[in-house]
Amino acid sequence: MRRVAFLLAGLGLVGVVAGCELLLGIKEKTQAEPTDASTPDAATEDPSVPCSQQPAGYLFCDDFDSEIEAGESWEWDTTKGNASIEFDTTQYKTPPRSVQVKASTPDQAQLGQPVGLLMNGYRLAFDLFVDVPDLSPIPQVGVAQIYRSDGAGTLMVNYLLGPGSTCSVVVYDGPTDATVTLSVAPPPLRTWTRIVLVYDAVEGVTVIEDGQTLGTSVAAALGAPGDTTMILGGVFTNPPGSGTLVFELDDVVMRGQ
Repeated sequence: MRRVAFLLAGLGLVGVVAGCELLLGIKEKTQAEPTDASTPDAATEDPSVPCSQQPAGYLFCDDFDSEIEAGESWEWDTTKGNASIEFDTTQYKTPPRSVQVKASTPDQAQLGQPVGLLMNGYRLAFDLFVDVPDLSPIPQVGVAQIYRSDGAGTLMVNYLLGPGSTCSVVVYDGPTDATVTLSVAPPPLRTWTRIVLVYDAVEGVTVIEDGQTLGTSVAAALGAPGDTTMILGGVFTNPPGSGTLVFELDDVVMRGQ
């Protein structure tokens, strides 16, 4: 398991995410998603199956089934505070295991992976099991983040749970200081669901759950993805909310062009 020597110390750069201040760390900027939003059949394009059964052409895939440690296939695996990322052999979408994430404010638990230079867009798919009986006490947690990390300036997309029983996708463009927030229904609790986050440089952002489109925003088409990095886990946490969010992730797949 590779760990960075620093634990995401703030650089003084502050972004506003869903009304809460987010200190952006070195490996922690905020999501930016690009892909082929014109592909409607998420069940075919983004199936909940292990990497060996995924359609060809993905940029990155991890089903957490063959590693010795949870972050072995990722560029970095970092936790801060009381947060954790560990294998879970009791709850998974495809056997024999998933990873379980625990995060509460101000903790962080990140699996991070650069995926390369993307010109048009991408789609990030993952199985999610929100393992709490109630969302009301949780803080705002960045479950997934994709961001542009080249000299063109920050472009970020965040999939957020919380604070409380809320869920949203927030897209932020640094060069223009534009923020687009797409509110969607939160995922069901203690039920596996397939989340697909689609970003297209022309068509914007689309959020898909179990093959059904939850929301889309053309206003979120804020430029090419560029040199793209993705992070999953408790990417960041923001108040309010003092509870701990526990969730499992499985069958993570990134596609793009």
